[in-house]
Amino acid sequence: MSADGASARGVRPSLLGVWSVALCALGAVLIATTAADYGVNWDEGGQARYGEAVLEYFRTGDKAWDRAVGDFAWIRYYGGLFEAGAALLYEDRLPSKYVIRHGLTALCGLGCLVAVLAFGRRALGGAGVAFFASLVLATLPRFYGHAFINSKDIPFTCGFAWAALGTWRLASRPDGWRTALLCGLGLGASLALRPGSLPLVALLFGAALTWAALAGRPLRALAAGAALAWAVAWVGMVAVWPWSHENPLLNPFRAVATALSFPRTITTLFEGTVFESDSLPRYYFAKYLAITTPPAVLLLTALGSAVALRDLWRERWQPRSLGLAIVLFWLYAPLALAAVSTPNVYDGLRHVLFVLPGLALAAGLGASALVAWAPAARRGLATAALAGVCALPAASLVRLHPYQATYFNAFVGGVEGAQDRYETDYWVTSYKEAVEWVNARAAEEPGRELRVLVAANAWSREAAWWYLGPGVQATPFYRWQPRAGIPKGYDYSIATTRYRLDESFGRSPIVHRVGRDGATFAVIRERVADPDERRPRGATSLR
Repeated sequence: MSADGASARGVRPSLLGVWSVALCALGAVLIATTAADYGVNWDEGGQARYGEAVLEYFRTGDKAWDRAVGDFAWIRYYGGLFEAGAALLYEDRLPSKYVIRHGLTALCGLGCLVAVLAFGRRALGGAGVAFFASLVLATLPRFYGHAFINSKDIPFTCGFAWAALGTWRLASRPDGWRTALLCGLGLGASLALRPGSLPLVALLFGAALTWAALAGRPLRALAAGAALAWAVAWVGMVAVWPWSHENPLLNPFRAVATALSFPRTITTLFEGTVFESDSLPRYYFAKYLAITTPPAVLLLTALGSAVALRDLWRERWQPRSLGLAIVLFWLYAPLALAAVSTPNVYDGLRHVLFVLPGLALAAGLGASALVAWAPAARRGLATAALAGVCALPAASLVRLHPYQATYFNAFVGGVEGAQDRYETDYWVTSYKEAVEWVNARAAEEPGRELRVLVAANAWSREAAWWYLGPGVQATPFYRWQPRAGIPKGYDYSIATTRYRLDESFGRSPIVHRVGRDGATFAVIRERVADPDERRPRGATSLR
């Protein structure tokens, strides 16, 4: 008996149903109560404008989306499914614009958890795998943090998870048009969010159907199902993507070409060295995965990968073996392709965030195997102990809130040890907390306007400007001026630690730091007063 089948005794299917409902209910409560805690990210203002313009395009036919994006011209290569949907939800609730966006992104993360539960139970045949995999993913700090702030990658991660489940179903049981339709909807959802993923999605689909043909599945049914699935997927991809309407057949491939050779480079901090984003080491993603995943989860993932390879050999052409192969492809193929092709990448793990559900499923395989190897009388105890191990990262979720996306493990000394060697709050979501601190100072002196310099460009300024309160006026700057002080006429400066912008105006004292776990994400400096001016306030410590 496979380890997966045996582990079902540790987690009964009926208990998995209870767990699934409880997990979704808890997720909904956390989304409703904490979405407002997360700040606007560096690119989010431009993404929101794109969604609003796409919505206007569908209402009036006006191609304002092309003009509205401005410096975000590259965003035309992204599908408009999420952004337009978010704009539709918040258009009459503009004060809650970003809270709604973050809540909707988090709902996509919750949808990904549901897909992992379904994949573990159906494709891998085990309630134990589904339970452990969903627990791992739900408490994985990088996934949790991005789930509230990353509308570029979390919706795609959700779409890819459902595409993987649909592909498994079609390849293992090509039993009618409904299966093909559901598969096409999953494929279309992922492509409607990130069309540049077309080669990877097609490679997964092609490999799965090749397996199905070799396993003796009826070729006629496979061909008909594949044709219907891809017809649905293609329509889904171009339907809410204005740029593709100019040429629905060729523009998706042009988007792929742009994704493979992104023309703009970004300076990126990695291993204490600043690289251009097209010159990073081949192991960039692999190392980021190793240093941003809790160590216990890494061990379970390694064990689960070994179990998957073993069971693949034993079971060969059974439907579960296809599920195992998809998990291994999901986790390792993107890392291998990135190592071979050395694409233009940056922002840590962000571009391959969609591998995390595959990692969670592999970890679930490892945990369920350990349960299966325990004596029958102790499998309940083993399940409880392993659940505790899988849930350990929840402590980091609490400590880092709302900056869970900055998590690093003990291999690099946590987020404090990583702060000078790797990117932490590269999306400047900490500007929300920094601006709120200044707002509080303004409230203490009603009638006096505070003037603040903020390290921000046209892309990132929304991360601060959205939160400005009464009595605070902000001016952007983006020049690194370590030897200067804050000029006369300004009271404070706010700067991210990214690009060493926190060293700007180094002659003015730091009066507040925003950070977690000993790491600093943003600093506030106060202008050094002349003797006849008010004295600077005392510094405040990190939380």
